[in-house]
Formats: sequence, structure tokens, C-alpha cells
Amino acid sequence: IMAALRTIVFLLACVSCAWSSLGGEQDRCQLLEERLNEMTKDNDERLNEMTSYIDSLTKDKVVLDERLNKMTKDKVDLDERLNKMTKDKIVLDERLNEMTRRLDSQDTQVAQCGSRQTMYDDQGPITYDHLTTNVATDHSILDTVTGTYRVQTTGQFVITFSAFVWMDTDQQAVIHLYLDGTQLDDTWYNSYYGGNNYAWDQGSLTVILDLTAGQEIQLRADTNTA
Repeated sequence: IMAALRTIVFLLACVSCAWSSLGGEQDRCQLLEERLNEMTKDNDERLNEMTSYIDSLTKDKVVLDERLNKMTKDKVDLDERLNKMTKDKIVLDERLNEMTRRLDSQDTQVAQCGSRQTMYDDQGPITYDHLTTNVATDHSILDTVTGTYRVQTTGQFVITFSAFVWMDTDQQAVIHLYLDGTQLDDTWYNSYYGGNNYAWDQGSLTVILDLTAGQEIQLRADTNTA
């Protein structure tokens, strides 16, 4: 009987040990499951935070894109305004230059007078022995060698020329003013004598011309048999 009791106790002890071992594994599994749940919860929270942050960044990007588009449109508008202002400035500069030229023209004084004693049977450009008047604040000059006056200041010019002609029968003197090599028909001067012996003739012609800087004027004897 004692031997049987010992065997039963031993079996109970073995069963108790086995049960104890099984209970320890369950505790560890439960602990691991709890840790896994905590990690999952923590990861879900972090994922939610990242998702919220990304959503916030996306909204900020939308706002920034809208601002950038507005700034781009504003830049286009400013560029158009700048181009318009640049064109307006060019127009204003041209007007200012024109007004300056007109003021300079009003302030400019030019008085040139050439004299020639005789011109026998000569045709072509009328040259001069000397200048009787030589005033030009713009430094222009009547060239006595070529008989040409080159305009330095744009404006209106009063031009007068006179001639004293001594003629025999059927002799004649015809003078024109030339502008840049072109004869001006309205500046015709003519002295002619068809009688006997000799005659004297004296005349003068005055014109007002709008001349531009760089143009040239010159008197020419187209006919001169006197």
C-alpha cells in the first residue's frame, strides 16, 4: 500500500510539474501578445500622425501653389505694365528731345552774309570773296570757297540774296537757290536786257524755308552772259 501511495504521489507531482510548465508558456504568450498589441497601437498612432502631417503638408502645398500662381499672374501684369511704361518713356523722351531741339533752335542765332565783287560770264555755284556778317551760335558757317551753307540747327531760315547786273544787248543773268542739289523753282532771279548799248539792273529775292540739320543750301548762276 505504501508503495502504491508513493506511486500516486509521484504521479501527482509529475502532473503538477507539467501543469506548472504549461501555465508558464501561456503567461509568456499572453505577455508577447500584449506587447504586440502595444506595438501595433503605437505604430497606428505614428501612422496616423504621419498621415495627418502629410495631409497638412499637402494643404500647405495647395496654398503655396495658389500663391505662386497669383504671384506669377502678378508678375505677368507687372511685366506688361513695365513694357507699357517703357514705351511711354520712349515716347516722352522723343517729345522731350523734340522740345529741346525747338528750344535750342529758338535760342540759336545765325546771321551769315557773303559778298562777291564781280562774276564775269561764270556759271555754277556762286562763291564769295569774304563774309560781311558771321554770327552763328551753333558754329555753322557759309563756306566762301564752295558757296555752301550747311544747316546745323533745325528751324526756319530767312534767306535773301541780291544782285547788281551790268548788261549789254541780249545779255542775261539767272540765279536760283539750290537745296541739297535740287533747284528751288520759287527762288528764280532773272535780269535781262534786250535794248541797245548797256544797262544796269539790281534786284533782290527773299524766301523763308523750313530747314533740317544736315541740309545744304547754295546759290547758283544758271545763266550768266552779263
